[in-house]
Amino acid sequence: MASPVEKAVGEAAPSDLAALLVALIDACSKAAPNGSQGSTPADVTRLAAAAAAAAEGGEASADAPRAAALLHLLRQFGWTGAEFAGPLEARHLAARLRFCLYDGLRPVGAGTYSAVFRARCCATGEAVALKRMRLERPKQEGLPVVALREVSLLRQLADSPHIVQLLDVLWDRSRLVLVFESMGRDLQAHLDADPAARQLPSIKSVMYQLLSGLAHAHARRVLHRDVKPANVLIDPASGVAKVADWGLARSATPPLRPYTQEVVTLLYRAPELLLGCPLYSSAVDVWSAGCILAELATGQPLFRGDSEIGKLLAVFRLLGTPGEEEWPGMSQLPDWQGCFPRWRPTDLGQVVPQLDPSGLDLLSQLLRLDPSRRPSCRAALAHPWFDDVRAAEEERARAARAAVAAAQQERRARLAAALARAQQLLQQADPGTPSQGSEQTAVWQLEANAPSAACDALHQAPHPLTPANTTNTST
Repeated sequence: MASPVEKAVGEAAPSDLAALLVALIDACSKAAPNGSQGSTPADVTRLAAAAAAAAEGGEASADAPRAAALLHLLRQFGWTGAEFAGPLEARHLAARLRFCLYDGLRPVGAGTYSAVFRARCCATGEAVALKRMRLERPKQEGLPVVALREVSLLRQLADSPHIVQLLDVLWDRSRLVLVFESMGRDLQAHLDADPAARQLPSIKSVMYQLLSGLAHAHARRVLHRDVKPANVLIDPASGVAKVADWGLARSATPPLRPYTQEVVTLLYRAPELLLGCPLYSSAVDVWSAGCILAELATGQPLFRGDSEIGKLLAVFRLLGTPGEEEWPGMSQLPDWQGCFPRWRPTDLGQVVPQLDPSGLDLLSQLLRLDPSRRPSCRAALAHPWFDDVRAAEEERARAARAAVAAAQQERRARLAAALARAQQLLQQADPGTPSQGSEQTAVWQLEANAPSAACDALHQAPHPLTPANTTNTST
């Protein structure tokens, strides 16, 4: 029976250049920390020579950009054609080389803090999504706190099948790129592409998975703070939904502290945020989930408003203007005005007729004005509306978890196959090259379920990431 390495070689063998690139990154990552080494390790020099020769020898046209980038990078680090001139910052070179592993960049979207591209990893053949963070001051050493926070939180949440998987972190002093698993499309695009997605069974499936992902985060005291259709990703083949874009997420450990209200896209922002409440909880995500449920059913955002006050009045017009009985303490919120118009609540069944009575009951609970009266995501999952899909969705979650584990195993095997191929190339060029074995694993590889994966990647940066080397951001 073929080993995982042999199977990976047979199914998706990397090009010689890609294999040598993986091996060179691995050797540089194993080198002594910058500043503590004397001469360049022999294996790094040998692999650099082999990779440069493969690049100069005219690889397949698909590898031409990578070959040019590799040669340019080696020269920047003092490569003369036979050796490195002077001491080599091997780990810094490894960090720079890792960017060369990804090609075929196609823009997907852009936001205030990042831009997203689809790409392919040349070492594993895997389709990925690259999130390139916008650094306010690229020349400054260190990373913004917001970037460190996102990586750290994604590491904590990696064991959920309904939260997008972080695969790698690329950082080279001036650029930060997060590498994620590639999902088919976001929820909004899914609804536009598939008319059946607005049918009740599909709505229940998406909502159950969305609430499952949020419940997993809330159980670990993590608030997403930007739940919206564009941040829910769908795999059309399996029907799996995953919550993505944790850039505004925050760990909310007691005691509660004041947080910024400038979170959550306006259409999905909870009324307590609109009224300036500085102390809020996971209930802001629950409200956003309720807005998504209504939008899934009707095809239109439930509360429209082109400003914060316009959005707040749209909420009151539909759900009724609250008093102290309905929302104790509401009149003490910073932006509450006693002159707000007084509206009576509207029957949700008239606004969202696509939902049955049980679905309307769940919707009314998710959209309670008083955040303390909204159910938790875990409690919402137990609502009777999900009774007919709960077993199937739990089975889907188990299958999604197994698929993540299988992808991790395949990724390890393909990286090991690349290292094995590089070893073969070195031995063909120099029969005296010592063998490293066929089951070796790249020390720098990341796995989404590894507890320290994201931090390991950051610690491999060419300089330490300490509080003094980070850029402060707002809460």
